[in-house]
Amino acid sequence: TGPDIRAATEAGGTLVDQKTTFAATPRNVLDATHGYDCEAVEMAGELTDALRELALKAGEYSRFKRDPRFPRAIFELLYETWMARSLSREIADEVFSTRDGTGVTGVITLGAKCARADIGLIAVADEARGRGLAVGMIRRAAQSAESRGYREIQVVTQRDNQPACALYRRCGFTEETSTAVFHFWLGPAQS
Repeated sequence: TGPDIRAATEAGGTLVDQKTTFAATPRNVLDATHGYDCEAVEMAGELTDALRELALKAGEYSRFKRDPRFPRAIFELLYETWMARSLSREIADEVFSTRDGTGVTGVITLGAKCARADIGLIAVADEARGRGLAVGMIRRAAQSAESRGYREIQVVTQRDNQPACALYRRCGFTEETSTAVFHFWLGPAQS
């Protein structure tokens, strides 16, 4: 812990996240994920129950889920809205999903930030884990980024989300920045 973290904690802040940005060229991602093609198809439309659950799964390590003072209902609304606005193309350019006989098994959103392709949400249903779907969806996002002329692709996650950090490294990304995020609450805790 550095002096800034110590000062924020002494001022009453709670460290709720180490926001970590991973970046790569689309070509590096495609090289690292060779052989992980999957049937990730573009989708749009309404927020379904399955997509809602995947959106909430994408936020499992978020500061909004992990801060005990942040109301669960607000966390859920935040991620539901993020997915709905991605599907309507308000905040994402593309949304890709994977499916099996039971329905949607994974989802990834792709937009742009600071002249880079930007992965917003990514999640795989519990019952579909271990099939390489996350790697395949990242590969699909990198293919799209490359075809659209982006020279870089990025994804932001939480340092505590070690499975996600390992996934991004395996897919050719390198850690670029990490920022401590604090929540400061005014007034008594709400129940």
